[in-house]
Order: sequence, then structure tokens, then C-alpha cells
Amino acid sequence: EKGIPWWALREVYADRLKTPLSIAFAFVATQPDTDLPVGFSPCEVVQVEVNPDDAPDGHDELVAGSLERLTAASGLRLELVGETTDTWADRAREVGAPVLISWADADEVPELAGPVAGLGGALTLSGPSGVWAAGGRVVLDVDVDVDLLPEQRAALLDHELAHVLGLDHVEDPGELMAPTNVGVTSFGPGDLQGLALLGAIPCA
Repeated sequence: EKGIPWWALREVYADRLKTPLSIAFAFVATQPDTDLPVGFSPCEVVQVEVNPDDAPDGHDELVAGSLERLTAASGLRLELVGETTDTWADRAREVGAPVLISWADADEVPELAGPVAGLGGALTLSGPSGVWAAGGRVVLDVDVDVDLLPEQRAALLDHELAHVLGLDHVEDPGELMAPTNVGVTSFGPGDLQGLALLGAIPCA
């Protein structure tokens, strides 16, 4: 159905919505001719791998905490499946591989130059039933990371993993998905709304 309004989405996803409807969320992509978001199939586990090179002390707890928060907020099952030596560049086109979490500097990943503290996004695959996320990658700037408090480091990883799941930036400083963080360390109501909708899309 073309142009599904948000009030109709609320009816479809009523069992997953935990907060009032908010305009303070956006999706990276939607299915052709609809407002349904592109994301991971909720009937499958979203596997995650970590490249520990240049990772901060305590990165195990950092990653575990972030996966737990994203799982709770979205209903998707994010599971750590191990470590890898793959880098941000290696995963650029590896559709179907686990989501990669890694650390690098601007020499290795030029997109990290300037005020960018991290990058995250999904790889997608088109099929007869629509477009689906089928892998993804996150890279955090090691030069920025050293100056962050634990709660800021966790917020940065949550933000980038939310991009992987399908959330885009919003121009609301009270949401974690704002492009510039002004001290927010947890998902706001719009973030939670969007993540709940991403976790409630039909199975692939």
C-alpha cells in the first residue's frame, strides 16, 4: 500500500510501541512506495563481530552493554559471535557477514577526519519481498575515544549501531540520533519509537 500514514503504522505495530508517537525519528531508507523502514529481518539473529585492534580498555563490556540496549529497544536479537581481523574497508561489500565493530583513526578511515567521532551503516540486499539489511559496519575514532567518559563512549557506540539497524539523524538535540551530541547519553523517546518500529517490520 502506497503512502502508509504513521497513524496506520501505529495500528500495525501497536504491540511494540512503548512511547507516544514522536516525529523525532527518521529511517535511513524505506521500502519502495511505502513508509515501512528497511531493516534486519526480526526473525533472524543480527550477528556481530569485533575487531579488538586499537579498542579501548573494557571494550568487551562496552560492546556487550550496547548490544543489550539495542536488543531491548528494538526487539531484534543482536548477538556477539566472536572477534575478527577484518577492518572497516574489508566489510564495505560483504553482504551477509556479521556486523563489524572496530576502531581506527583518520589515516586508516579518512571519513573520520574532522569532528566525526564514528561511522555506522548497513549493507542492504533487494529481493522479491523488498529491501533488507544484510550486514553492516561500525568504526569509532580512536583519537576521539581516548577523551570520552564511559557513558559518552557507550552513547557513541549506541548511536552508530542504531544507524546500522536503520535509524537516521534527526534535528532534535534531545535525541541520541542527533548529528551533534550535546550531552545526551541514552536513547530519547523518538529514538525508542524508531527502534521499536524497526524491530516490528515483517520477517524477510
